[in-house]
Amino acid sequence: MARFSLEVGFSTDVGRQRRRNEDSYAVFVPFPGEGNPSQLSGLMLVADGMGGERAGDRASQLTAERLRHWFATGTYSSWPEFSGDRALQAALTHAVRAVSNEIYQLGQNDPSIRGLGSTVVMAAMTSKHMVLAHVGDSRCYLVRNHTIQQVTSDHSWVQRQVDAGVLTSEAARSHPQRNILTRSLGDSLPPEVDITTLDLRDGDLFVLCSDGLTGGLTDEEMLDLTTVCPEPQPLAEALVRRANDQDGSDNITAVVGLCRSEGPEQTKEFEDHTTSRIIIDGDEEFYDGDTEVDIPKPTRDELFGSAEDAEPGSTGWKTWLTAALLALALGLLAGYLVQSSHGSDLARISDQAAEPTQALSSQGRD
Repeated sequence: MARFSLEVGFSTDVGRQRRRNEDSYAVFVPFPGEGNPSQLSGLMLVADGMGGERAGDRASQLTAERLRHWFATGTYSSWPEFSGDRALQAALTHAVRAVSNEIYQLGQNDPSIRGLGSTVVMAAMTSKHMVLAHVGDSRCYLVRNHTIQQVTSDHSWVQRQVDAGVLTSEAARSHPQRNILTRSLGDSLPPEVDITTLDLRDGDLFVLCSDGLTGGLTDEEMLDLTTVCPEPQPLAEALVRRANDQDGSDNITAVVGLCRSEGPEQTKEFEDHTTSRIIIDGDEEFYDGDTEVDIPKPTRDELFGSAEDAEPGSTGWKTWLTAALLALALGLLAGYLVQSSHGSDLARISDQAAEPTQALSSQGRD
């Protein structure tokens, strides 16, 4: 049975009108060869904060940091909800509601930021499934077979109007009330969390984003960019840059995940998708890891060559080596015989001319 690995790219921008970036994102992909208490193949999430300069970024960062920590460390696997066939779905729901309560308590303890909140869209990847959890209007798109599909539904007032047939999707994109949410993290009551489970296919591309991206790009424009930039990191950067060029009225964040099939015949010693956490807080980035690149071990023939790789008509490297050693031995033997003969002649000449040579030598030193 094929397993799936995850390669991730990410990008964010404050936009052209905001002073602070209230978006946060988090990424977790296990390092190859190390323990993986998470039991996951990867985790991606985007959170869009609300509540102004003092509160929006705090709410989204708390969301990103808490959720990443609980799942990357495997804390969630000890929760009572983590049992049965739908264990991960239950754990995602519990985690989102728990962080929503933390945001609410943060506002209750500090009246100056009361009312802060955040959206979240999170994708947890197992060996063969992607499980999505979301609250608010941050979205997840799936690109498969050259088509793009929005796999989350916005929890917003304009989406309700679209569902009711009052507004078109195009009209909703620019409607004055498009930022009014019907669900968010930080409310006094636990939010309803939408959970979606998708079977994975090789080449599936997931795009998680804040509404700053979808406000600047249509679905068709996003799909066009996936063709131009098929790799996750260049694609994430291109999406954010294009949305900023065409709109830029809000913070813009994109996290892109590419799923690759790794069947038994494709086993590799190292993976080429390892990326650790990045949290965005304002204009700063915090790095908690590094990226590793697949470096396959060379075979013996690649290092030393093989007889089969020799030029046509050659006798192979073993024959050449034997001939070289034989030539070297014959050369040493011939040199020894010449030196012995020459040494005897010199000794005879030296005996005959010993006295004149000594006299000349003494005269030269005086």
